[in-house]
This record gives sequence, C-alpha cells and structure tokens, in this order.
Amino acid sequence: MTDLLYLMGILLLPIVPAFLLFKALPSTGDVSGPLGGLQIKLSGAFAGYFAIVVLLFVMYHVWHPTYGVYKIHGTVTDENGNPIPGLDGNNLTLEPAGLTFYPDGSFDMKVVAANGDWPKLSVNYPNYMSHPVLLDPGAQGMKKDSSGVILLSPISLTKLPSYTGGSVAAVPVAVTPEPKP
Repeated sequence: MTDLLYLMGILLLPIVPAFLLFKALPSTGDVSGPLGGLQIKLSGAFAGYFAIVVLLFVMYHVWHPTYGVYKIHGTVTDENGNPIPGLDGNNLTLEPAGLTFYPDGSFDMKVVAANGDWPKLSVNYPNYMSHPVLLDPGAQGMKKDSSGVILLSPISLTKLPSYTGGSVAAVPVAVTPEPKP
C-alpha cells in the first residue's frame, strides 16, 4: 500500500511546480532526446512535468531504500545450554564484518541486507560442529525487542565426538609394483 502512495505522490506532486513555473515564467519548456530506447519530444508545461517525474523516479531509491540495517544479538551455547565463553572473530564470520564480542559468550552484529536476501552466519568453535544460521528477522527463533534489535535464540553447538583409539588393530597393506610393459 505504501508503494502505491509513493507512486501517486511521484505522479501527482510534480504537477504543482510545473504549473507554477510555466505560469510565472514567460518561456516555454522543451524536452527531447532518447529515453530508454525511445525518442521523446515534449514541450510546454507537460515537458516540465515529465522532466520532474523522471527525476523523481530516478531518485526514488534515495528516500525509499530497498535494504535495512539490522542489529542482531545472540549467544552461543553447548548442547546443555551453557554459554560458550571467549568467542572471537575466528568463531563467527560475517561479511562485511560488524561484530562485537562480550566475555559472557554473547555478541552483537550489524547486518545490512536487502529484504529477502538475508546473510548466513557461520558459527565455529574448536571441538564443536559448525552451525550455520540464516539471519532472517522473520524466521523462527528470532524476535525484535523494543529498540529494534533482533534477538537470536541461543545457538546450540554440538561437541564433536572424541577419538580414543579403540581396540581396532592396524592392518598392514602390501604394495605390489605395477608390471612394466
């Protein structure tokens, strides 16, 4: 609905300055040349109106951006729900970077993303399985607080199984040379 209002404003508001300019000034307007593969030739008040409308359509993205800046706060925990302390830039990666780490295992990040084109956060910690998180504010497990910060549910990492050697004996492999032709 707001896009329709913007479109109506872009089409209707330039009528006022076009009318005022061509009533107050004795000259006539002329707009001609190629536009998007078409040859145009306009004159009079409509030429001024057309020029202002084209300018507003070109500048539309300035006052109505198609991306947002989001601040996201989250915590990384182990499989028991205990926070994993000491996170740093080697454990979480995001491009472009915008991370702040806290001693309690939590972090803040700033994300610039087009709506629907959300980045993915990769969480890595030694001896834990890597865990990817899609940073979509509308996804399950994410909510906005009163200041607009997106709060992630705790990111639970699973510890990798440790290898103890076991009782499997090594079996020697015989190498046989290839026959020469």
